[in-house]
Formats: sequence, C-alpha cells, structure tokens
Amino acid sequence: MSSTFFPRAARFAPLVSVPFAFGAIHHVLAIASPSASDTSSPSRHLVFVGINLLFAVLFGMRVKYTLFPAVLLALQQTYSHGGAFLEARRGGAFDGESFAVLVFLPVVLIAAIALARKPRPCYLQTVLPPSTVE
Repeated sequence: MSSTFFPRAARFAPLVSVPFAFGAIHHVLAIASPSASDTSSPSRHLVFVGINLLFAVLFGMRVKYTLFPAVLLALQQTYSHGGAFLEARRGGAFDGESFAVLVFLPVVLIAAIALARKPRPCYLQTVLPPSTVE
C-alpha cells in the first residue's frame, strides 16, 4: 500500500461509525421485540449495544487508540459470525447478517490501522505563529 493510503483512510474513519450505529439499533430492536429464531439473550444484545456505540464513537471521533479494541472485536466477530455463517452453509442456507459482518471486518481493521498511524497534532504550531525566516 502506498504511503498516502493510511492518511487518506483515516479521513474516512467516521464513515465506519455508521454501520456500528446501525448495529446498535439492530441490537436494541432485538431486545425490544425478539424473534423466535434468535438464540441470543437480551443481556447479550445489551452488551453489543454498548460495544457498537463504543466503536461508533471511537471511529466517529477518529480516536488514535482504536486498533487494539478493533482487533479484539474482529477476532470475536470472526469466531462468532464465521461459525454461524459456516453452520448455515452446511445447512444449505445463506446467513446474510454474518456475511455482512465478516465483509465489514477488514474495513474496520484498515480504518483502525489508519487511525493508529495518524500523526499526532503538534499543538505548538497552533499556538505559536509560524517563524519568518528571511
């Protein structure tokens, strides 16, 4: 990847927060009106409401230290949704929700890496006027 890829990707990190916000809404709706096929408990959905809101804020505010929690989330989601996707495929079905989550995970990791590589702002440059060298 080019040296300009990650700085450009960091600019789009707030867009990554949008699916997380929708994920939080999905889990709230699952608590409010659970479906018969949903095997997750309301407390599990509540945990993921919090996780989704956390990542919506982290990516929305372009927090530099998002990489470690994003890696943990990617591992957990790959295990959970990856297993659900494979189980559905073995049964001859297509699990669209798990597929969407699995496709989204590389985007999450790229955005988190981009934020981690984002240079720190130099606050002195914003406080002190630029020097004039003649």
